Amino acid sequence: MEALIHAYSLLPQELQRRYPLVLAYSVREKELQRITVLAEGYGLRREQLIFTGYLPDNDLIALYNICKLFVFPSLHEGFGLPPLEAMSCGAATLSSNATSLSEVVGWDDAMFDPTNVEDICRAIQRALTDAVFYKKLKQHSLSQSAKFSWDKTALTAISSFAKLLENNEGKGTSPDEFLSFKIDQIAQNESLSEVDRLGLRGQ
Repeated sequence: MEALIHAYSLLPQELQRRYPLVLAYSVREKELQRITVLAEGYGLRREQLIFTGYLPDNDLIALYNICKLFVFPSLHEGFGLPPLEAMSCGAATLSSNATSLSEVVGWDDAMFDPTNVEDICRAIQRALTDAVFYKKLKQHSLSQSAKFSWDKTALTAISSFAKLLENNEGKGTSPDEFLSFKIDQIAQNESLSEVDRLGLRGQ
């Protein structure tokens, strides 16, 4: 979040005036004070930052639908549900390229290095000033998010488990024992992407 605030402070003043930075997450008072001091150190005024606090699902969906741009600067993600939710609502979405997010967002032009403030700023400024790129972001959000659903996830998992069982036939291990072993093995390997965890790389 600090990198995002810093990147926002580097945007041209005109863009800052038109687009306040909305920070939609629950933040404690002590953390709020720290972020405010940080923002002021970058030359930002308190009123340029809008802290929503915790948002129930309906309010979050409404925010996804009305925001000009959704930016997700996460450094570590197990899957990346927030950008997928935003894209499902049709929001122009930019995301960091960390961990599994590349697979979720699925377009290099919509991604940035979350450790590089200048790269974050460049991506935001491009989205806010390049009408052609912005239109492509919106179109990509809907087409990419359509590739994901709980039904598709369940079918992928079932198919993967079936292949694991098929490969285990004749090896003297019961299906239940084998699946339990494989699930534990996958869960312990935090370096695997979601695709690798399901054993679908290269398929």
